[in-house]
Amino acid sequence: MEAASVTFTKEKLDHDDGIARYEIEFVTDTTKYEYEINASDAAVMEASLEPIEQISATAKQQDIITLEEAKAAALDYAGMSAEQVRFTKIEQDYDDGMIEYEIEFYANGKEYSFVIDAVTGSVLEMEIEMD
Repeated sequence: MEAASVTFTKEKLDHDDGIARYEIEFVTDTTKYEYEINASDAAVMEASLEPIEQISATAKQQDIITLEEAKAAALDYAGMSAEQVRFTKIEQDYDDGMIEYEIEFYANGKEYSFVIDAVTGSVLEMEIEMD
C-alpha cells in the first residue's frame, strides 16, 4: 500500500497502563485501518481493519483538507508554530453529518483543544485548559 493511497484520520499519543503508545488510524477507498504502536520500540501492539461505509457525495474524502492543513489551522489560530507544541491528538471524526478534525496539543503548560471543519478549514471550537 502506498502512502499516497491512504488518508490518515487519527494520530494520537496516549498512555495506557504506564506504556506510551501511538494510536494511528487511516483509510483507503474501501478499508479502515487501526493500529496501536509502542512508542518506545515501535512494536505493533494491536491492529485491525474493517470495511468502511462510503462517504456521501456531499463530503467526499478528496473534498476535505488534510490532517496537516487542519494542524496548521489550529496552530495559526493559537498563534504558535509546530516547534512550540506537542500534539497529543489528531483525529478525523463525523459529527451531525459533518466531517471534522479534533486536534489537541500542549504548549506552555496548557492543553489546547480544537475542532476544525474538514471542508472549510475553519475553527469550529477551541478550548484551553491549564495544567
